[in-house]
Amino acid sequence: MHCLTLTDTWQGHPTRRVYTHYSVSGATWIDRIYAIQELLARTLDIETVVAPFTDHLVVCLRISIALPIMRMGCGLWKMDSAIITENTCTEKMRTLWAQLQRQKGAFSDRTMWWDHLCKRKIRQLFQREQAERRREHRMMEKHLYEHIYDVLQQPGPNDKTLPPLNCLKLKIVRLHSIRLQKILEDKSDADRPVGEQPTIYHTLQMKRRRAERPTYRL
Repeated sequence: MHCLTLTDTWQGHPTRRVYTHYSVSGATWIDRIYAIQELLARTLDIETVVAPFTDHLVVCLRISIALPIMRMGCGLWKMDSAIITENTCTEKMRTLWAQLQRQKGAFSDRTMWWDHLCKRKIRQLFQREQAERRREHRMMEKHLYEHIYDVLQQPGPNDKTLPPLNCLKLKIVRLHSIRLQKILEDKSDADRPVGEQPTIYHTLQMKRRRAERPTYRL
């Protein structure tokens, strides 16, 4: 490391050495981040964080770089097609649609009513619903991780703590799999593009094809 002019960024406590792996037989300091002197001078903060599913502490390094700050916008909004099938969202949509129908007389024609009022109100409704579900997803994920930390802090042999840890891990995996589950186009897997992102158009097309598909009784 000295010949490459690399230095360990972790300074630790001035009077007490900090380790990244603790066990019954002792402690070790094997998780390190090396950097050159130029990056070492730009170090803002470095800390160790407890992470689930591992017995090592995660080393987090924050440095400043002399590059312009690129701020990303909100991006293109796309409605989550899975919300359409939920009863709560359906009832809210019916209430909103009734309100929009009563305001139709304030516009000269249906096109103006749809473009200047309906689109904006419907989009705001679904944006609120999607934000609420993302918030519920984060709360549930945080709740499961807090249970994992509680199990890891409980004293006892590994054979007693391993089953609840595996159960919590399966719940987290299932939580993410449900969120990533998408309604794709009604076609074979061989013709489906990799990483295809479904839209409301795909959902309506799939329902239309199923309704028009003839059913034969054998």
